[in-house]
Amino acid sequence: MKDKNRTERFRFKVGLRGQQVVLFLLVALMPLFAVSLAIKVLGEDALKGTVGENHVLLAQEKLAHVDNAISEKIAKIQAELPNIRPAVMNSNTANGSEAVFFKVWTKLVDSIRLLETYAGNKTEVTITNASGHALRSNNEKLKYFTEKGLPHQVNNTTWWQRAYNNGIGYPFAEDIRYDKTRKVHLLPIALPIRARSQAAAATAENNTVGVLRIVLVLPELTRIVESSLELEKTHTILTDESGKIIAASSESGYQVDTYIEMNNAAEEAIIEAKRGEHGKYYDYEAEGEADSFNEPRVYGWARTRPSPAKWKERQNFSNWIVFISRPTASAYVGIVKLNNYIFYVTIVSSCIVVLIAWWAAQRIATPILKVAQAARSIGQGEFDSEIVVDSDDEVGTLAEEFNEMRRNLKTAVDKLTREERKLTAIVDNLGEGLIVVEPTGHVLYVNPVAERLLNLGETAGYKNYITIDTETSAIRWTKASESTGEPQIQETQTVDMKILSASQREMAQHQTMIVEMSVNGHQLNGDEARVLRIIASQFPDASNNIAGTVYVFDDVTNEHEIEQMKSEFVSLVSHELRTPLTSIIGFISLILDGKTGEINQKQHESLSRAHRQSKRLAVLINDLLDISRIEAGRIEMKQEQVQIDWIAKRRIEELRPQADEKSISLRLETPPNLPLMIADADRIGQIFINLIGNAIKFTPDNGQVTVRISKSSHNGSEQHDGLHIEVIDTGPGIPAEEREKVFDKFRQLGSVQTRQQGGSGLGLSIASGIVEAHGGKLWVDTGDNGQGCNFQFFIPLEKGKNG
Repeated sequence: MKDKNRTERFRFKVGLRGQQVVLFLLVALMPLFAVSLAIKVLGEDALKGTVGENHVLLAQEKLAHVDNAISEKIAKIQAELPNIRPAVMNSNTANGSEAVFFKVWTKLVDSIRLLETYAGNKTEVTITNASGHALRSNNEKLKYFTEKGLPHQVNNTTWWQRAYNNGIGYPFAEDIRYDKTRKVHLLPIALPIRARSQAAAATAENNTVGVLRIVLVLPELTRIVESSLELEKTHTILTDESGKIIAASSESGYQVDTYIEMNNAAEEAIIEAKRGEHGKYYDYEAEGEADSFNEPRVYGWARTRPSPAKWKERQNFSNWIVFISRPTASAYVGIVKLNNYIFYVTIVSSCIVVLIAWWAAQRIATPILKVAQAARSIGQGEFDSEIVVDSDDEVGTLAEEFNEMRRNLKTAVDKLTREERKLTAIVDNLGEGLIVVEPTGHVLYVNPVAERLLNLGETAGYKNYITIDTETSAIRWTKASESTGEPQIQETQTVDMKILSASQREMAQHQTMIVEMSVNGHQLNGDEARVLRIIASQFPDASNNIAGTVYVFDDVTNEHEIEQMKSEFVSLVSHELRTPLTSIIGFISLILDGKTGEINQKQHESLSRAHRQSKRLAVLINDLLDISRIEAGRIEMKQEQVQIDWIAKRRIEELRPQADEKSISLRLETPPNLPLMIADADRIGQIFINLIGNAIKFTPDNGQVTVRISKSSHNGSEQHDGLHIEVIDTGPGIPAEEREKVFDKFRQLGSVQTRQQGGSGLGLSIASGIVEAHGGKLWVDTGDNGQGCNFQFFIPLEKGKNG
């Protein structure tokens, strides 16, 4: 325990100083952190934007270089076309003359050589006329005339048909291809040779006199994709608008005629290229994307811009895309340096501020920790230690107030201790047993009387648990050791109870039982036999939730014996009185019937009065006998199938003359096809007689009594199929606070009307006992429309409980 307190004290010291340090850090370092974070975020964004824009500029530069190289070659070739035109036009009038074709072939030798110079080394140049004859070519297949002395025909080739276009003429460029042997890119193009200038040919038909096919050698494509020394590990990739590789850096891992990997930058560039003039012409991806080698890289891209000024033969290379990428590690070297600089400055500043904060926190925390130590001592019950703080500031004031609080607490605790001892002495010396239990069954307190009554022995030093089960009629008491963290069961004691209380109503509503005890299955004999009254009362906590239950055990053995003697006496007297009373009633009936001779009117009235009083006395005796049997548990119930609505009809008809005397409407409401039930028909009829008779008795003239029967499946907290019966009157009703008392023996309401109506006060008690003997319940509510009474009882269809 001391080690635990020492650990808690250390944590408290560290926590207090830590709070002061955090406070200083928040005040001093928050501006620094805010500025550092702003510099980091803004600087990173600016540097990333600059890197991305540089990649875009580099891509545009390489794209412009390619565009200019191709444009220059095509411009030189187009400038030579007017020099070729006369010879080509002359061949169109040859009409198959070998001499004319040979003359044209000779004139074009210099043009072929010049065009080879423009297009590139070891390229292909072919000049044809309007008939598709190859007038001059450096292609080995077309270089010489046929055996007939005529040039070869090429008018069945795609490039000639597309470029000649029925004499209209249309520049045509084939797909670019890569010569792996020469390691150079080749771009075959076919240009129409026009009889007039290009401007005049736009409004004329059949203006094309021939076609020039030439294959451009483009070493520039290989040069632009090679990385420079200044940009190490830079990848340059040239693709068409669909992402097909035209040229790529050897380090990139891409091959010609494959497709670029679809990362965010590639997808965006290809989508924008498909949009044509409406799409973007450049962009960059600065966040970094992994390439095929799983290396994060920064991408920038640019694509060619279509222009009306460009001639139409550029259609196959007018939408090229150049991608430039670099590893993020090398591209963002400046960002790494910036972050390192910010980090070092922040760490150094934080260390300085932490040292200052720790020194200031030490000065503030030390006197406060003295107060904490004193508070801990008070928590352990030590009220004699004074706090000495030599300061006049707020901490000194705190110490003075704390010392005053310590003195007040000491006085209050001493007073509480005295009151607790006094209360404990009172509870320990109560005549009744007292047990306080948590909802979990853990016993908070048990007084010596309870230990003695339940034969629990010594309970101090144990964790005690109690369970009171009214279903199995047992009290289970468990003692568990407190020596270890987990409770170890040392002893379990079971106190069996025989419930002697005749009314289950007390158990359900007052939580009161009168029981006869046996301990661990052994019946107690002689002086040890006890009859206890158990009263349970729940108490709430501050949140009005159930905090526990208080059980009071009252030894009512003597009272129970007296009650038994009284019941036996009443039963004996009732038996002894019933026999002569039956004879008296019989003889009076004979006299009234004239069997013993005639009597005058005055004698008849006197005998009639005696007959009525004798019968009233017989009913009272029968009620006393019934209540004695119910209390003793000896009431006999026949088990037979009965139709309860038939019983109700017969009893209503028996009581109808009484209702007619007061002009009371007596009604029965019952649904058709009610099920049969197992019960004692005579006893059920007795219930109807008591309830309906009371309803008629207390209902004023011209009132109404309704008997309502229905099928139900509810009985308190349990679920049973059964019948629900209501007897509803329009009388004065019963106050809510008096409703449960009307079921007690000899209990009558204190109103004048009740006293005038008379009665023994046993009818409802007998009815309640009969209902409970059938496993049901009887209760009373307010009648219809808030007027009168509604006596209700529920009886299950299954076999009822019997004695």
